[in-house]
Amino acid sequence: METHSILIVDDEPHIRSRLSRLFHKEGYDTFLSENSAGALDILDRESPSIILSDFRLQVQTGLELLQSVQEKYPEVIRIIFSGEDRMDAVMTGVQEGVVSHFLLKPWDDNVLKETVQNAIKKAEQKKTTERETHPNK
Repeated sequence: METHSILIVDDEPHIRSRLSRLFHKEGYDTFLSENSAGALDILDRESPSIILSDFRLQVQTGLELLQSVQEKYPEVIRIIFSGEDRMDAVMTGVQEGVVSHFLLKPWDDNVLKETVQNAIKKAEQKKTTERETHPNK
C-alpha cells in the first residue's frame, strides 16, 4: 500500500500543529504552510496525496488556492474547511469540482480522519480502474 502525505495550509500555527499531530498519529507524513504561495512551493517540490486548506488565508482564499492546485496538480485530493460564514463560496467550489471534500469548522477529529481515509480509498480505486482500463498508459 502506498504511503500518503498531507499538505496542511492554515494561517494559524496552532491549527497547523494540531492537524499535523493528528495525522502523524495516523501514519501520514505532513507538510505545513501558512499561505498559498508556500503551499504551491511545497507542491512543486513534494508530492502530497492530499491538500487540506482553511478557507481563510492571507492574500488568497483557500478556494483560490485549490483552484490553482486543481489546474496544476489535478491528482491531489483537495479538502477545504471553513466556518458557516463562507458556505456559499465553498459550496460553489464543491459543485465546480474544485473542492473534493468540505468540512465545517469546528471539525470533529474522527470525521476528519474518516474523510481523509475515504478520499484516499476513492482515489486509489480510481487509479486501479484507470490502470485496468488503460494498461499501456
